[in-house]
Amino acid sequence: MIYSKKHIPLCIVIIVFINTSCFFTTKSAFKKNPQLLYEIEADLASDNWSVRLSGLDKLSNVKEYQKLPESEQLILQASFDEQALVRVQTVYMLTELNKPSANSRIITIAQEDVNDNVRWEAIISLGILKERQAIPLLIEATKSDDWLIREAAYKSINRIALSSDQEQLRHVLVNGILDPVNSVKRAALYNIPFYDTDIYNAIKSVIIQSNLPENLLIACFNAVSGYTLDPIVKEVIINNLANRNPQIRIYALRTLRQDSKYPKR
Repeated sequence: MIYSKKHIPLCIVIIVFINTSCFFTTKSAFKKNPQLLYEIEADLASDNWSVRLSGLDKLSNVKEYQKLPESEQLILQASFDEQALVRVQTVYMLTELNKPSANSRIITIAQEDVNDNVRWEAIISLGILKERQAIPLLIEATKSDDWLIREAAYKSINRIALSSDQEQLRHVLVNGILDPVNSVKRAALYNIPFYDTDIYNAIKSVIIQSNLPENLLIACFNAVSGYTLDPIVKEVIINNLANRNPQIRIYALRTLRQDSKYPKR
């Protein structure tokens, strides 16, 4: 069909508008302002680490920098910086890029970086990204001597894990629940994606202990919700219906209401 200038369909006008809009919005900010790119490159090449860090900050303030092809290369190069604070910043920015090359670099940082603070940031980022390829290294990180690394690893594992990972993660999570550090216990207890007898028994061994910190007790209540509660665990929860902390009373009541036949999820 041939259209006159007076009768061009609205759909064609919209398509043309969208195509031209995409062209203009994807035009690199560095092409519009090449001096800005030169300044950032100069900062990142400085002998002064604080100037290099400032260069990354300048890059992060560029509108939609994540979409610019120059950004990825600059950030990847900066991720090898000798200064840990600079590498930490690159982990933040690589996470925002969320591209295969960026995610792969974060995995490498989580495995190999010599600084535990940088590794911690990378491990947390892998959970944010739900990067399933990272599960093996996260399992290995749960064996770290640094409890902060173990805690971060469990947080990320439970963000990434699926019910299909039960066989792979059962004993990993049991070890976390039985970890000597309460913060690691809570991380292992949070958001477990499947029901499991061994995990229930590990939670039970914690929940029956006296004088548990309140935040750990709440984490245990959440973790056993949906299981069929045995008499010992049920008694602990019932006793906490009279706890002086109203939040614990609420979680205890919720857990009792969700007592169901195992398994169910």
